[in-house]
Amino acid sequence: MAKRYHPDVNSSSDAQEIFVVVSKAYQTLIDPQARETHDTQLKNALLWESEGAYTRKMRKMQDDRISEERRKRWAHDAAKREMNEFDRNNARFSYTNRIVLGSVGVMMALTLIFKNYFIDLNSNELPLMVAGFALFVTSAVLILAGIYRKMRIAVLLKRNQRAYEKWSFGIFFLILITGPLLVYSLSSYRKSYHLEHYASLATATIVEVTYDDLVMYSFEPIGSDELIVKRQTLGEKHIYNLDEGWIIIRYSRADPRIVELVERIR
Repeated sequence: MAKRYHPDVNSSSDAQEIFVVVSKAYQTLIDPQARETHDTQLKNALLWESEGAYTRKMRKMQDDRISEERRKRWAHDAAKREMNEFDRNNARFSYTNRIVLGSVGVMMALTLIFKNYFIDLNSNELPLMVAGFALFVTSAVLILAGIYRKMRIAVLLKRNQRAYEKWSFGIFFLILITGPLLVYSLSSYRKSYHLEHYASLATATIVEVTYDDLVMYSFEPIGSDELIVKRQTLGEKHIYNLDEGWIIIRYSRADPRIVELVERIR
């Protein structure tokens, strides 16, 4: 390298500087004393750098510990405020009463939906059914809020370690699913029971058939002057795609809203 970067051989601008460095390195390597001094200086430099990295790491760990303590203190204060708020709300209207009120609301809503399940378009049953669904969802949310807050407070007080989010939302969706399923099952049983024990045949006039295979028809129950108007999905192939016409239906004398299609009059 000394020969390569000697100024007499290499005319580049940095050849002189490189030649000096190489010559100094050569002199250091061939002199044991100079080499030992150089090694000592190098070790001290590396030790200084490593101590600097260690110091930075220790400082970061200390900062993280302070941040963790600050976070825990903030969480503790937030939990304390939440528990105080829960106690104030519980004093005004207790948790048990909230759950009972929500449960009563759910039962009333399901009863309202069940009573108006077979909709008569000429009455107020459709708004009542919509109101029942609204009451059902509101009551379920009220129960969810109560269970969620109660279980969260229990976790904050370290009385249990349950995953209150999963438990409370699981109960909420269980109510939302089982409620409509219960109404549908009971309504299906009521329909089959009525059509088996109180059935009567009637001729109905088709008013219109929509594009989604829904037919609207009207009929007068036997012994009644009230005109019943129904909208129902057609299930029989030979009734599809009618503009106007007559059909035979089976309805319940006890509740004329309960109707099933029988056949088309040809």
